[in-house]
Amino acid sequence: MKSDRMIPNILNRFTRRNNVIIILILALFSVGICWYYASCIEPQKLILKQQKIDLHQWGDAWQDFRILLIADIHARKENDAGRLENIIRMAESTSPDLILLLGDYGAGYCADQSMLPGDIAGFLSRLKARHGVYAILGNHDWVHNPLLFRQALENAGITVLENESRIISCGTRGDLELCGLPDYGTREHLYHKKLIMQKTDRNIPALAMTHNPLPFYKAMEQLPYDLTVSGHTHGGQISLPLWGPVKLMWEYRFYRLLKGLKRSKDGRQIYVTSGLGNSIFNMRMGNVPEMVLLTVSIFIALQIFYFYNDTILIYEFSSLFYR
Repeated sequence: MKSDRMIPNILNRFTRRNNVIIILILALFSVGICWYYASCIEPQKLILKQQKIDLHQWGDAWQDFRILLIADIHARKENDAGRLENIIRMAESTSPDLILLLGDYGAGYCADQSMLPGDIAGFLSRLKARHGVYAILGNHDWVHNPLLFRQALENAGITVLENESRIISCGTRGDLELCGLPDYGTREHLYHKKLIMQKTDRNIPALAMTHNPLPFYKAMEQLPYDLTVSGHTHGGQISLPLWGPVKLMWEYRFYRLLKGLKRSKDGRQIYVTSGLGNSIFNMRMGNVPEMVLLTVSIFIALQIFYFYNDTILIYEFSSLFYR
């Protein structure tokens, strides 16, 4: 009788052990699939995100003015030419009025990890826009060699604005002031000493480029611009379902916005793109590489909702009411 009672106990323990083993195998398999997707599949994808943006203070002449944002290319030394070719082809298909390159062209923090500045600029030289292609430098470019990157971009016909401002004539629309702000991560002292470029003409539309979005929050009084555009965050780079951005980089914890549109109570706006490349880990998940085409529109409805609910979801819902 005793042996008869022992047999079910042994079978139960054996079944529980098998269940644990099966669960562990499934968990390891799931992790492996996610790892493969994040490292080999999603980083090679590319989407064009189109976003209408309310800049009614610019006037009706700027209706449908199109600005293409390209950020955080992070071109690697090995096997990255095909990805850059796809980026350029997609950009060429958009026919924008203005192209803004928001920094971090090189990859990693060591020269042997990154494609050469001249090779990167060779791809970017094919970019064309009605009113020009403008660039700023990012923290990775400053770590590598900012002079080399600037020279390579300028040799490719791209105007680099490093704490500089430029008045751009946009034909019948009028003039636009474009400012390239210094990277906050590597040149923070310029903000503390209030040495950054200020808007020179308050009577024309103004747009600022900054690689790092932190100045919009930490030095807002120094940014008298209707719109600021930024990259750097990669949208958190790894974003899990039901969890959101993992925030692998410690600095991400200081950002109020990792991607999308944000509006301050005084009406100034910032758009942060999650960009095209990867940093530290050559992986992406839940943040498909993107370039962003902003279209200026005149906002005519639900403005009160937009003012009190300054999130990208409300803004995209309200875009149905643009004209």
